Amino acid sequence: MSQEGQLLDLKSLRAVTGKTADWNEIAKDCIAFANAAGGRLLLGIEDGEELLPVGQRIPDELSDILRRKLAERTANFTALPDAVTAAHGGQYFELRIPRALSDTSRPISPSWVKEHGQCTGTGLINQRVLSATSKRHRAIALRIAKGEQG
Repeated sequence: MSQEGQLLDLKSLRAVTGKTADWNEIAKDCIAFANAAGGRLLLGIEDGEELLPVGQRIPDELSDILRRKLAERTANFTALPDAVTAAHGGQYFELRIPRALSDTSRPISPSWVKEHGQCTGTGLINQRVLSATSKRHRAIALRIAKGEQG
């Protein structure tokens, strides 16, 4: 029985490493948690599994990459990353996402919220963020809106 839901989401380490990294999806999940009650995103647990692989290691640079990639794709957002070692020696990455004090969104896109364990787009664009967003962030946001990988 999966623990995933309103306050917890499990993702494969492949979601944030190598060519299979899907930073837009990770950003969407983080934003959804922040716009709801907050939550935890555990990176390193494969789809359909409840335990992480024995001996799995988190790359040393992942924490910095994670912060940078999320900062490129979000506004008004805080994530508290932590590499955790399980009892059997395998590692996973825990992102603790506190509830946002104001609407959290990508620079140009719908805002996201976690409802009943699902990420739901609200269809709203945060105009204040849009007007304050740098040229670089606008370009990234346009790629996100088109569904391109980054």
